Amino acid sequence: MTGSARADLDASARALVGVLAEAGRARAPTGVDGLVDLVTNDVLALRRDPRVVAAAVAALRRTGLGAGGSRLLGGDDEAHHALEAEAAAWTGAEAALLYPTGTAANHGLVAGLVDRSDLVVAEQENHGSLVEAVRSARARTLLVARGNLGALDRALAAGGPRGRRFVVLESLHGMDGDAADLPAVAEVVRRRDALLLVDEAHAVGLLGPRGAGLADPASVGDVLAARSLPCGKALGGAGGLVVGSRAVVELLVHRSKAFAFATGLPPAIAAGTLAALRIARDEPARAARARAAARRVEAHLVARGQSVAAVDGAFVPWVLGRDDRALEVASALRARGFAVRAVRPPTVPEGTARVRLSCHADLTERDLRRLLAAISAVTEPGR
Repeated sequence: MTGSARADLDASARALVGVLAEAGRARAPTGVDGLVDLVTNDVLALRRDPRVVAAAVAALRRTGLGAGGSRLLGGDDEAHHALEAEAAAWTGAEAALLYPTGTAANHGLVAGLVDRSDLVVAEQENHGSLVEAVRSARARTLLVARGNLGALDRALAAGGPRGRRFVVLESLHGMDGDAADLPAVAEVVRRRDALLLVDEAHAVGLLGPRGAGLADPASVGDVLAARSLPCGKALGGAGGLVVGSRAVVELLVHRSKAFAFATGLPPAIAAGTLAALRIARDEPARAARARAAARRVEAHLVARGQSVAAVDGAFVPWVLGRDDRALEVASALRARGFAVRAVRPPTVPEGTARVRLSCHADLTERDLRRLLAAISAVTEPGR
């Protein structure tokens, strides 16, 4: 690259970021900074649990910092297999495969199973990682609105007999907060002789039998090809699991580039995540507290005349509409001691900027009362 080309690239990058900043859509990494955490997805409050930390530290002393390589090139460890085995048992699957990130799990699942001759019917509201995963498969793709069973049926019917047909969706939507009617979706999928791929990112640990997600094999198992379980949200760790039949998991080991070409998840993280999984499974009261807190915040917002999307999980999507209003509310809540972020387009559709309040299992009564008071203050008429 010549000096001129480099200067042009830098100038173009600065201009594009400037346009976003002027539109109020600049982004920057941020932490919790000692505030009450209403922004991370650690809703079961597991990442700092002493049992989780102890398991991770013990594995860290045994294995060192990282895996050292791809799991196919020496980076495999007993901690990976232990987490996979327990995740499979928890979710009622035959087997599981651990990826270094949740995004990699989605990519590995879709791109590893779907061929170019197949049809993918995806919900147009799907998370970005699912969108990119579907694109990478390079199959024919049709988009349908979330929950529109008629549109889903028509899309599957229009696919024709060539190749297999897959439906790709989130069980609990990560921004709108609604749970998919998976038994109804499965009925359509079954009638059209298709298969279901489900992202359980925001449901695992919180919803479904034993907290293992909403795609319960007992109700949708005959059409469920596989599902992804990102570990960096309610489980408080990192990585992502794909659970399914042993045949599917073995195929992914051979075909999934996101598995083969990535350094394995650090074994210490796998060990800590396994401890977190066991707590989530064995202590359902944690999930109940997080969901109850979300219901309480939702009720207060509705009573204040505020717009709230669905609250089927542990977060409250407070829809404020304008970008500037969402930024204003987020700043006001942060000034009152709460770590929140405004979520703006393109993450959400135009005109639906929001503050997403993630309610954790360890929120105290004092925290909740302070939060409700802060909401009242920032929603006073004229604000």
